[in-house]
Amino acid sequence: MTHVYIAQLKCEHNHCILAAAGEFDSEEAADPLRPQVEHQFEALVASGALNRRCACGSTKLHSDLIRTRFRSMEELEQILANVQLANQYNQRN
Repeated sequence: MTHVYIAQLKCEHNHCILAAAGEFDSEEAADPLRPQVEHQFEALVASGALNRRCACGSTKLHSDLIRTRFRSMEELEQILANVQLANQYNQRN
């Protein structure tokens, strides 16, 4: 049964640095999201868009993969939009 899985690159304090999501039939099928997030992070660091340090100061990073309760990205779309707005607000304040 299809679910949305989210791969997150987090610091040791569990702050999310970068994430990716997609629809998959199993955790095994979704597992390639983890290295994709790690490689994207490395590319962003190399380009100067990000640095290796979380805003909290941590440089110890790890990735995880979670299955959400959502069955499709469409179902998750509004929640992700709200999170994005909250993150933008928090960056300004």
